[in-house]
Amino acid sequence: MAITKQNIFFCWSLLQLKINQGLVKSFAIAILSMLLLILVSCEEKEVPVVITSIPDNVSGTSATCGGSVVDEGSGIILERGICWSTGKDPDTDDETICYTPGIGDFIIDLENLNGGTTYYVKAYAINKDGTGYGITRSFTTRGQLPVAVTLLPTAVSTDNAFFNAKVNANYLSTDLFFEYGTTPGLGTSVPYPGNPVTGNSDITISVNVQSLLQGTKYYYRIKAVNSLGINYGDKVSFITKTSDRDGNIYSVIAIGEQYWMGENLKTTRYNDGKPIPLVTEDSKWASLNTAAYCWYNNDIKYKPIYGALYNWYAVKTNKLCPVGWHVPTDEEWTVLTEYLGGKDVAGGKIKEAGTSHWASPNTGASNESGFTAMPAGNRRYDGFFSGATGHATWRTSTEYDVNKVMYRYVFYHSSSLYSASTNKNAGYSVRCIKD
Repeated sequence: MAITKQNIFFCWSLLQLKINQGLVKSFAIAILSMLLLILVSCEEKEVPVVITSIPDNVSGTSATCGGSVVDEGSGIILERGICWSTGKDPDTDDETICYTPGIGDFIIDLENLNGGTTYYVKAYAINKDGTGYGITRSFTTRGQLPVAVTLLPTAVSTDNAFFNAKVNANYLSTDLFFEYGTTPGLGTSVPYPGNPVTGNSDITISVNVQSLLQGTKYYYRIKAVNSLGINYGDKVSFITKTSDRDGNIYSVIAIGEQYWMGENLKTTRYNDGKPIPLVTEDSKWASLNTAAYCWYNNDIKYKPIYGALYNWYAVKTNKLCPVGWHVPTDEEWTVLTEYLGGKDVAGGKIKEAGTSHWASPNTGASNESGFTAMPAGNRRYDGFFSGATGHATWRTSTEYDVNKVMYRYVFYHSSSLYSASTNKNAGYSVRCIKD
């Protein structure tokens, strides 16, 4: 028979019976009484029995944890709760949250956690004899570095543009910034007004950045910051538009190392504000040896598409293009031609594609350069107009001799970019190039 409290009580009862029967000596009574007192005073200690629940509702910064006290052990529950840490065996010396003392189930929300982090949790309960723990469970908070993709700018003007990006906060509170500047080193930062962003879906954001410089190349990228670190989008470049003294707006394109206006010049005033004479009479135009301009066929409806036609004397003033721009030299046109693969193909690469404005077949037209050459025709030295829809001609600032200057031209039926000389009083288009 095992020596237990129950067995000793049984033996004590039997001994009492024998004593009454006069069968046991007195010293045996004393020994048995001593054993009973020792066993009663050394009753077994028992800590609570606890179960740890599986963590639930895990987000980037929180999780629902809990447990259940299924047996209070050798005494009433003084404290119960959750302990946790990033180590694999947490106890009550680590972070804890207490719950109302008692037995049964309990639920606790852990908050202000770090995103993308693995945590280990245990349910615990304390009675007078010690602490009982459930098994260790783990969970990983949601969250990663944010996704950051720089998109192309929109609504680019002379002094402002909308910077765009696609981002995903990946469950963590994320702050967004656009970094930009006139060099790849950037240097200026503007925050997204909607900071911080949260959630786990792709969103597109935009910021209107103002006070930019006209006709200037800018670089920008998106910067996304959350508790796990920083992610950058790729750098994107663009060029702000420029304007003339009349307020006409021109896109600016980069072709190699050169910056060209994306449309023919339309101004009726020099860059110092003085007006350029408008001459409409054919005979007067033919006899000019002073500056003048006109619209094709003397009809201003051609202005938006073709721009104006200028004689050499307007170019010679060096005030025709906006400040910071000039009429290109013949050599600068040659640089453009060679960059685009030579004169035999350069014409196709600068012509607007299709036949919306050009006569068919508009041979080789791809406009892959972005130059968007339009068939503005010209005004001949005798004052007559010719060539609209069929060819485009542009002045250079390079004199050929005392009577003629160099110019460039393209035809609808050819992919070539031609060079020739012409009379100084002929009226041709002008494309400005940045200084």
